[in-house]
Amino acid sequence: MGSRLTYFIAIFGWSVATLLQGFATGLMSLIGLRAITGIFEAPAFPTNNRMVTSWFPEHERASAVGFYTSGQFVGPAFLTPLLIWIQELLSWHWVFIVTGGIGIIWSLIWFKVYQPPRLTKSISKAELDYIRDGGGLGGWRCAAEERGASTVIESGLEAGFSPQAGWRLPWTVRGNLDAVVLPDPVSELLNPGKGITALKAGFMTTVPFLAAFLASCCLVGWRISW
Repeated sequence: MGSRLTYFIAIFGWSVATLLQGFATGLMSLIGLRAITGIFEAPAFPTNNRMVTSWFPEHERASAVGFYTSGQFVGPAFLTPLLIWIQELLSWHWVFIVTGGIGIIWSLIWFKVYQPPRLTKSISKAELDYIRDGGGLGGWRCAAEERGASTVIESGLEAGFSPQAGWRLPWTVRGNLDAVVLPDPVSELLNPGKGITALKAGFMTTVPFLAAFLASCCLVGWRISW
């Protein structure tokens, strides 16, 4: 199917399910739509990884993964105040309608614009050679593919259990823990019961998301690329 179409289906389906949550008539319909959202979200990260392997040589992939992963924290960091403002101005339904509508527009732009490296007209031959020679899987046969699938699997398992990978894993786990654990208690502490309005709490809640972006994603991706 290819990364372009897979990602389009994932984003479009996620966005439609999110938009429809604004029209949910009860708890069960909301839960059902949330489940559909998760189904369409599932292919996103594997597809992201596939595109990274297409566009980046092996020694740059960890930084690229850290950069795109940071998007899930940058979004809440900057959009939380806006979404709370929409909720206060209109209702919670419009939070889903607006985010879903933006996602639908973005999915159409994505499908129109994105192409793999070998089909991208703006990329130079020197850059294509750099990606291909570095192990990028941009639609051509790279050195790893020519060695055969069994060799690739064996080398991947060997790398995964190597001492070098052993010290990288704690950084990744720590980054995920920071990203998941930090934002929620902060948002709970900054509720109106403490004398802070929802909108102001939204601005203050952006801090742990920014911390997750800087410390957990960028730093982890950069360190793993060593």
